[in-house]
Amino acid sequence: MNKVCVVGSINIDMVTTTPRIPSLGETIHGEGFITVPGGKGANQAVAAARLGAQVTMVGCVGDDGFGREMLENFAADGICTDYIRTIAGTETGTATILVCGGDNLIILNKGANACVSPEMVAECGGLLRDADVIMLQNEIPPETNRAVFEQAHGLILY
Repeated sequence: MNKVCVVGSINIDMVTTTPRIPSLGETIHGEGFITVPGGKGANQAVAAARLGAQVTMVGCVGDDGFGREMLENFAADGICTDYIRTIAGTETGTATILVCGGDNLIILNKGANACVSPEMVAECGGLLRDADVIMLQNEIPPETNRAVFEQAHGLILY
């Protein structure tokens, strides 16, 4: 099993560490901030590639700096991006994460992930039939996941 296809979400995670969670309407000072590549789909693709699989990512990014950053991140890990669409006028998905002690709060903005469509799945039918493993998550439209089940021949991890 060497060919892996991930159909799913691509996000930038914006992580703020804070001493406590603010109350509604309150402003507090954070203790640190980072942006990191994320999205369950993107994370799966990177992990599989780093384990030696031949990985193709199917998804969408916005026509913004975050989208360009994610494409560069995939390229650095040798992930095929031929099936990632850049959606004009749309932002790349984001996760705003507050981390406090061992807990977190996450606000997920779908952005371009909402554009991963059954039509995209149909366009990459050969890819899905040839893949040994297909990975899905629940961060893209459910009808798109259903379309993958109809097209794929390999092991589907959902």
